[in-house]
Amino acid sequence: APLRIVKPLFVSLLHWDLLSLPGGSVVFYVHVATNYDAVKPVFDQIGLPKVIVSGSLLANRSHRLLPIWIAHVLALRHLPGLLVRILSSDQRDRVRLRRAFDSVLLAYGFYPFARWWFVRRRPRAIVVANDHSPDSRSLILLAESMNIPSFYIQHASVSSYFPPVGTTLALLDGSDARDKYLAAGS
Repeated sequence: APLRIVKPLFVSLLHWDLLSLPGGSVVFYVHVATNYDAVKPVFDQIGLPKVIVSGSLLANRSHRLLPIWIAHVLALRHLPGLLVRILSSDQRDRVRLRRAFDSVLLAYGFYPFARWWFVRRRPRAIVVANDHSPDSRSLILLAESMNIPSFYIQHASVSSYFPPVGTTLALLDGSDARDKYLAAGS
């Protein structure tokens, strides 16, 4: 887990270009290459100001890198509370929290970072290809709270354990995905 926290922190220290984006862009947020590959055809067809952003470097992909180190710094004040939560959890939840520690901790800092960014750049819309990671969920919730449309483009098969989508519109692969998301409460 420490390497999963330190590596993106170092890489993102070098990138500030996201802060210079023009306001009113459609923001495509991706995690991994499969996310990028899922959103790229839609990205290419939109005739509006747009940008693909990520919290990590994606090999052979053209995108802007979020200065994710800001979210990491903002998350640090929540570290004691998260550690207390882990220690006071039952064994099953303790294992889950330790396994996803870096993602859970980052979520605490990602929301205020994204809010700061959204207020300054006021995106026209948010498009995600991962609907259940903490940072994507943060963007979806934030977009809803600011009346910014959000869209989900499915990038992989759907599990019956996924949470409800929560976006304004979801572009799904077919009836199997639709049925699973409806069963989850979407």
